[in-house]
Amino acid sequence: MSEEFEFYKDLREDAPEQVESAETRSRLQEPVRDKKKLLFAAVAVMVLLLVAFASARQGTGVDILRRYVATVGLEQNEDGTWGSYVYDGGRLSRFAALGEGHLLHVSGTAISILDGRGNLIYKKEAYMENPAVYSNGAAAIAYDVGGTTLWWLDKDGEVAKIDCNGILSATLNREGWLAVTDQYSGYKGAVQVYTPHQEKAFTFCSSERFVTDACVLDGGKRLAAVTVGQRDGVFTSNVLVYRLDSTEPETALAIDDGFVTHVGMVDGNIAFAADTCLTYMNSKGELNGSYDYSALYLRGCEFSEDFTTLLLTRYRSGTLGAVMTLNEKGEVIGAEEMDEEILDISAAGHYVSVRFNDRVEIYTRKMELYGTQELSRVTHIFQQEDGTVLAVGDTKAVLVMP
Repeated sequence: MSEEFEFYKDLREDAPEQVESAETRSRLQEPVRDKKKLLFAAVAVMVLLLVAFASARQGTGVDILRRYVATVGLEQNEDGTWGSYVYDGGRLSRFAALGEGHLLHVSGTAISILDGRGNLIYKKEAYMENPAVYSNGAAAIAYDVGGTTLWWLDKDGEVAKIDCNGILSATLNREGWLAVTDQYSGYKGAVQVYTPHQEKAFTFCSSERFVTDACVLDGGKRLAAVTVGQRDGVFTSNVLVYRLDSTEPETALAIDDGFVTHVGMVDGNIAFAADTCLTYMNSKGELNGSYDYSALYLRGCEFSEDFTTLLLTRYRSGTLGAVMTLNEKGEVIGAEEMDEEILDISAAGHYVSVRFNDRVEIYTRKMELYGTQELSRVTHIFQQEDGTVLAVGDTKAVLVMP
């Protein structure tokens, strides 16, 4: 008798209760395996569909999920926007986006934080003649230009209150390092640096040139400061790089043919835009790239993590022109010439938003149209890293979903 027959015979001669027990186990286990397989297949299909959809729209699956989370708990408005931020606006109103869809509103009398459900999260009386705000997306600072107090805030309210001498400008980098360009007695300018834990880390004073702006570089070890002076009767800008453990500049770069108006970080490089050109250099002072637009007029500049967005126009008055994105070498990633007035631009993550009189358009970093929302009476836009846009009006703001 063959082994196969013997095996069959053994199986056939199993006791009835053993056979029944085996069949029972099989019936109990099989549906569990089927459910696991079905669940795995469903998840795999959802992931593939998400990736395909994101790829088709030049976005990322993570961003789509983040946008979905951002609208949870918000009501959709009749025009297709989401949520409602209500406030008393005015001539001195300034705004900034904060984490988790919160909006910072600074007026001449108060600092407020609101969420998209119409709730007032935080409010503090603060009187300012010329309020200014700056946000890194997760936190923000508010101050009165020329004033002596700076408020550091997150989505829930005040984190710190810093006393200054006369604030000219202030920046908050992506890692939470604060640089305050301040006035110091006996000097033409100074910069105070604070860690993400609100501790003073460095003070730089300039006795020869006026300091107009500064930012802490990624990593929190260096500071880039912009100073201005005169040479042969012409204003010139210098970009100085300091280590936070030294009062002597490590690097200095002169911009003889332009006046620096914006400074930041792009893909590990120091980026600064003057009225004539965009320039990138590393912390050693080596130039990595530039883009000349001396024949045009710079109307807007936004530094994102890995690209710069410029709004350039052909004429001094008016805002008919082009929106352009460039990489850290000064090479054009994408450009779109507009045949109507551009009122505002904003950039974050992989996206660029453009405000027109009657709508807001969202583009990818390649300047390919990603989404459009018809909206009027919008005064400011704030692009979010997930692709959504906070559209701010005189008394109300909404969230735009691409």
